[in-house]
Amino acid sequence: MQSLATLPLPALPAPQPEERPRAARRLLWTSFWLIIVAVVVGQAWDGYWHITNTFDGFWSPPHVFVYAMSTFAGLFVAALCFVPRLRHSFGPGLVVPGLPFALPGALFLLAAGFVALGVASMVVDNLWHTVYGLNETLWSLPHAMIGAALCLMTLGFTSCRLALRAHRPLRWPTALLLGVLLLGRWRRGAWLGAGVLFGVLVALLGGSVAWLLAPLAAPAMLAGTCVGGWAFDTLERPTVADVWGLVLGAALGLPLISGGVDLWLRSHTTYTLAWNALCAAVMPL
Repeated sequence: MQSLATLPLPALPAPQPEERPRAARRLLWTSFWLIIVAVVVGQAWDGYWHITNTFDGFWSPPHVFVYAMSTFAGLFVAALCFVPRLRHSFGPGLVVPGLPFALPGALFLLAAGFVALGVASMVVDNLWHTVYGLNETLWSLPHAMIGAALCLMTLGFTSCRLALRAHRPLRWPTALLLGVLLLGRWRRGAWLGAGVLFGVLVALLGGSVAWLLAPLAAPAMLAGTCVGGWAFDTLERPTVADVWGLVLGAALGLPLISGGVDLWLRSHTTYTLAWNALCAAVMPL
């Protein structure tokens, strides 16, 4: 008779296939809402803090709050990237230099946004304020990098949720929240017609200067929908070239251009005059 000591132990039940995408989706949404709270609450708190307190360093309570919330959100995204059973829920992977495994394009976009946000806020912003002080604009290099990183993270969250559609279809509130409807499958002809109508209304209601701008409405909207179509295709079916182009262009290229304009304005005129001139040029439009 076989002894109890030699009896084989029953194997633990493996996670069901549907449980893995569910866990990945929960971590994704947790990270998403942490970033939303960090941006909304942190920005309001930081603005109030700078009005009511003298600047005494970067470790003010609102900054610590934003850094902590962003760090927790980043840890959840890191879990999605490094835990195989979670990572595989987002589809086939792309080869990313420095990683020993293939990373899905959606997670690559999202993780790149978090890395860009950390570099921009913790390194570049600190150095920039140390060199140039507190007289900053929204288009300075660190602020442009932070804005670009947040946009890249938004695209990453959208791409990740699109990748999970096979396990849980998108409902319209989710699609509206992530902006998928704005990048969706609208025909270019519809956008072109909307651009023509917009141009006619601007010309009729906007005065003499508007006649010069109205013909640009339709081509601008057509170009916008072409870019939107490419962005949607990139989010839905990420390729190596598209992901790298989006990451380098959004997180580095655009902020460098914006930062260069900022430095040029700094060396040629005062910020007050530049801001007033920009507002005077834009407001009539």
